[in-house]
Amino acid sequence: MENNLKDKITSELKELSNEIGKFVSQLIQFNTENPVNSSEIQNFIKEKLNDFGARTTIHTLNHNAVPLTSSLGRMDSHNFILYGHGDVVPAGDLGRWKYPPYSGKIVGDKIWGRGAADMKGGLAAALFVFGLLTQYNADDYLSNGVSFVSVLDEEHWAPTPSGWGTSEWLLRTGKLKGEACIMGEQSSINRIVIGERGDYWVKLACNSRPRHGSAPVFEENPNIVLFKVLNDIYDNIKDMKVEPPEEIKEVLSKSYLFIEEDLKQSKSKGIEEEIKKMMSTPSMNVGKVKGGTMINLVPDKSEAELAFCIPVGMKKEVLHKVVSGVVSRYKNEKVVLEPMASGSSSPTYTCPSSPLIKATRKAAKEILHHNIPMYITQGTSDANIYRARGIDTVFYGPGNFYLSHTYNEWVSLNDIMKIAQIYLNTIFEYDAFTSKSKEN
Repeated sequence: MENNLKDKITSELKELSNEIGKFVSQLIQFNTENPVNSSEIQNFIKEKLNDFGARTTIHTLNHNAVPLTSSLGRMDSHNFILYGHGDVVPAGDLGRWKYPPYSGKIVGDKIWGRGAADMKGGLAAALFVFGLLTQYNADDYLSNGVSFVSVLDEEHWAPTPSGWGTSEWLLRTGKLKGEACIMGEQSSINRIVIGERGDYWVKLACNSRPRHGSAPVFEENPNIVLFKVLNDIYDNIKDMKVEPPEEIKEVLSKSYLFIEEDLKQSKSKGIEEEIKKMMSTPSMNVGKVKGGTMINLVPDKSEAELAFCIPVGMKKEVLHKVVSGVVSRYKNEKVVLEPMASGSSSPTYTCPSSPLIKATRKAAKEILHHNIPMYITQGTSDANIYRARGIDTVFYGPGNFYLSHTYNEWVSLNDIMKIAQIYLNTIFEYDAFTSKSKEN
């Protein structure tokens, strides 16, 4: 009976191809630059889910980045979660876009616009699969429930009553539950991301006494002090190599080529070595530096914001200990460190032999007729939040990484349709895997 149901839904999914393409275009037409200034896109998503007969909840917070959830069957810790995020990064210089970034222009197989790859194409695929499962009362045949979630703060977490990030809030409060999750983040259709680096963001500040610039004490200038601190931090972390867990070593070593492709770098030994180092040592980006108001005035304060990426095999607490240790050496210069909760997660991965990964790879092979490789990505996502709560999570979406966060972003409708079929197959495969293990 399950196969008949899957075949029926697959058939209808294919018939909805044009509607799905139009829906992706409509999603792109919502300007949802983070931080979002409206929750209209969630109302639009809710209306579409209601058309399928799904009961949805838009949760109330004290800002517009409100999450939406819906469940087929009861909300349960065994649910399979289909995840999407509707927020996007800013479009930047509008003159550098081939088509207006919020036009959702459809040209042939491509749908253009900000968020097409990251990740409104994957969001639409998840939504239509969940909607059709609901329409066909699939919970009567599946042993596990299925949930759908759409958030609006993946690109930069929003505050919640329990901290930062609406995904973390949903899971902490039990408004969303599950044991497996697939996210439509841009991985490309030909590979699946099973793990990622972590984030550690901090603010540094150095206070001083303002005075006339004609009589400065160079070493006491807060800008100079902060530059020294930044260099000192970098010198202390640049050679902190870590060994990944044994079960992930092979996947990690094979990830270098995929990361190189994602970064669109020319193939050379130098680049390969650089990527290898990037995935085995913490990386440090000085994103913001601010200090001073006039050229002839010694600043009273200098500030910097740093973003570190933490490699698999290291916890954020280890990196914090090193960074805070460096800063403590400058207490006489009044340098202070403030970790930013809005960017804090240890690296995580899902075990390559997990039922979720087995089910996803088997489902993908049925559609693509070849095995899709696993890899660890250099970036981070909400997947770290889910894995930290014991939920096996992968991301596998129709977009290409090199197209995200850049101009002229697009996604292939053909890839969206294949991904949607793979999501559907994965849910049934996962249900079969876990049902057998529970029986045994």
